[in-house]
Amino acid sequence: MKQKSILGKKQTLLPRSSRSDIRRQELVLAAYHLIAAKGFEGLRVRDVAADAGVNIATLHYYFNSKEDLIRGVVEYMVHLFLTSKAPLPVEDNETAAQKLRRIFLDLQYQLQQAPQMFAVFTELHLRSQRDPLVRAILRNLNEDWQAHVEAICQEGVRQGTFRPDINVQRAASEVIALIKGISLQAASQLDTFNFERLAADVEQWFTYPGVKTFVPAKGRKGT
Repeated sequence: MKQKSILGKKQTLLPRSSRSDIRRQELVLAAYHLIAAKGFEGLRVRDVAADAGVNIATLHYYFNSKEDLIRGVVEYMVHLFLTSKAPLPVEDNETAAQKLRRIFLDLQYQLQQAPQMFAVFTELHLRSQRDPLVRAILRNLNEDWQAHVEAICQEGVRQGTFRPDINVQRAASEVIALIKGISLQAASQLDTFNFERLAADVEQWFTYPGVKTFVPAKGRKGT
């Protein structure tokens, strides 16, 4: 049976309000911040427990293993990706071109508002090279991300704004690779990095020659 999509399931990490769930959230956040500050090599469950103000037995009550705790961190990161959105006007009938543009403007917003998320994401990728569990978790996350971007590309082709000859699988893979690279490059020069111009360039690759579907937001830098 196919595993349920990580990006497609309802994320409930933050809205939970019971005492038990709040304690679990505190442990996940403690682990998240430790990974961001010290990397996986600095992640010790005793430190996580201490930072959350509990003993090691309490931590193991909520997480049977360090691997379960890492899954909780990934779930939290997915929550951040889904909820950290650029404050742009929401339109009822958003086109595929607009959805593509939002991916890059959301990235800019996330880098500004939640930079630790990208530090942890980088650590996960480094860890995955020698940790089969982390590699499997990232594979599932990347497959969901790939499917999401492919759906936008397919929608653009159906709407007639994206070229019909686009290989949606390859295009989605290249967009994701671009985003991952940008998250590293822009971290050191965020103030000078023009995300709207980048979004316009990417959209131009996808559209018919002469079709203009990207409109710079008012009050922002254009191309």
